[in-house]
Amino acid sequence: MKHQHDLIKAHPWFRHQSIVAITPLVGGLNNTVYKVTLSNDMVVVHLSQSQSQSQSQNQPAPLALQATVAALGYAPQVLSANPAESLSITEYIDGAHRPARYWSADQLQRFTEQLARIHQLQPPLPMPVMQLNQQIDDYQQQLTLPPDEQILVDTAIARLSTLAELPDTLGICHHDLLPGNIICTKDTHYIIDWEFAAIGDVFFDLAGFMIEHQLEPIVTSTFLSAYCQQRGFTFSDEISQLKIELMKIAYLLVCWLWHKVKSQAILLAQIEKIKEIEKEEVEKVEKLEEMIAVHNTRLRDYQKQLFALLWNE
Repeated sequence: MKHQHDLIKAHPWFRHQSIVAITPLVGGLNNTVYKVTLSNDMVVVHLSQSQSQSQSQNQPAPLALQATVAALGYAPQVLSANPAESLSITEYIDGAHRPARYWSADQLQRFTEQLARIHQLQPPLPMPVMQLNQQIDDYQQQLTLPPDEQILVDTAIARLSTLAELPDTLGICHHDLLPGNIICTKDTHYIIDWEFAAIGDVFFDLAGFMIEHQLEPIVTSTFLSAYCQQRGFTFSDEISQLKIELMKIAYLLVCWLWHKVKSQAILLAQIEKIKEIEKEEVEKVEKLEEMIAVHNTRLRDYQKQLFALLWNE
């Protein structure tokens, strides 16, 4: 942690700033996040765990997109970003993360309008396209699953084949609309952590939001209808309902596979090192165990929901 504090203090952006405190924040699994309190302001610093990681808040396209969304008032402003560095600095937003299910009709309507505008943005830089089938296949290539888990994956993939018959609804997607990635203020909702942003099917984004915020069926239906109306989609309610249910399966499957891959990678990379560590390394071990526990908890949750959707349990 001292090394990371030194990196922050040595950054040119802070050269003429008086740093009062550097406080860890709950961040994503790919980045370490700090709140830096200055004598007259507060900012947020994102440190990539590895400069070689493809999924990072500090990549050029996510930062450029965040700056574009910030111009609409829907994301923190990017204050400093250099693609050659593993560090970026953004505006600190003084707000709260809304717990799952705690969305009023008015709040949900306003967020629906925000999300519709974001999905229709033109990318400021060339962005990757999230190909759902390719994403699932890439994850599978990295795993050797036991028979029961492979049946789960194969069943979900077979169900998703129907998506090819439904209308394309591509747009700029965040792909990680967790409660922790939405900061709520009195006037608006700020979306943070854009490292997974890409061109994708907007219904995948909608499905992820519905699942992560545990929206009740009647609320889900209202949210979906309002979004489709906002976008001017001409296909029927039946089509939109079918597509959102399939995208819920897709979202749960992708999340389950992602956490499976990440958990396995941590175990394989660190298991031998853990055996040899000295006492001063205990804090690092505990951090790794916490990360594995997060992955395993989410694995169980996504698997349970995926089973329920596939087999109506």
